[in-house]
Amino acid sequence: MSNLKAVFNVNQNERFYTGVNHIKVLANCGESIELSLVLTGEPVKYATYDKNIKELLDLGVEVNVCKNTLIHFEIDEKFLIKGVKIVPIGALELIKKQNTGWSYLKP
Repeated sequence: MSNLKAVFNVNQNERFYTGVNHIKVLANCGESIELSLVLTGEPVKYATYDKNIKELLDLGVEVNVCKNTLIHFEIDEKFLIKGVKIVPIGALELIKKQNTGWSYLKP
């Protein structure tokens, strides 16, 4: 396991593809780095259909969505792309990761 760890927070639709591109660049940079994406707000919808989510999962990126947001937007968990994880509170997941050495990045 790597000492380098970065968690990306995307909470605006217009930042989703920028975030995905940053993650893909890091995943393919030649360094050993753990990568995580936490989707909160409207971007959780991407976790139900966007091919980039599957690509990130295939690259070994941890993809998390906020359960509170799923409830707010009335998105059934069964529609999430296989491999996407649900965290109870997106902000809490970010806090936990930052407190365990993860670098926080917000595109």
